[in-house]
Amino acid sequence: MRWPPRLAISMMACCFCRRGKLSPCCHGWRGSLSASAEGLCRPAGKLLLPGFVDTHIHYPQTEMIGAFGEQLLEWLTTYTFPVESQFADADYAQEIAQFFVNQLISHGTTTALVFCTLHPASVEALFSEALRLNMRLIAGKVMMDRHVPDYLCETAGESYEQTRR
Repeated sequence: MRWPPRLAISMMACCFCRRGKLSPCCHGWRGSLSASAEGLCRPAGKLLLPGFVDTHIHYPQTEMIGAFGEQLLEWLTTYTFPVESQFADADYAQEIAQFFVNQLISHGTTTALVFCTLHPASVEALFSEALRLNMRLIAGKVMMDRHVPDYLCETAGESYEQTRR
């Protein structure tokens, strides 16, 4: 392999998509295939790129994107914690999860490491939406037993038991 690798653009290429995965592309291919060939993809005039991977994102803060910023602890207390408390409601968590996952995918992110809230409903909603849209996630329940308001505080034992479910 050459280093640094050189960018190559093939104007005559085709790929096949089978079971949601792309096969290796054929570069410089000039053969003939039926336009209805199963899984055929000819991205003429387009770039075919891998998806982005977001390694740190908080889905409960989706509605706060672009909100006024203060010092961290004041911002958490004033804005973040009240919003996160709403994720105890499974319907609310599902609505935000749908919007969140759609936003990631529409901007080219196909894999993400995602922080949920301490509410199991937030985790269930996120994973169900990611599964529905075939998105890869590393995510889980946040565990908070100090430095948060009482309505978001749980004991280590409670958190452990909820995580095991």
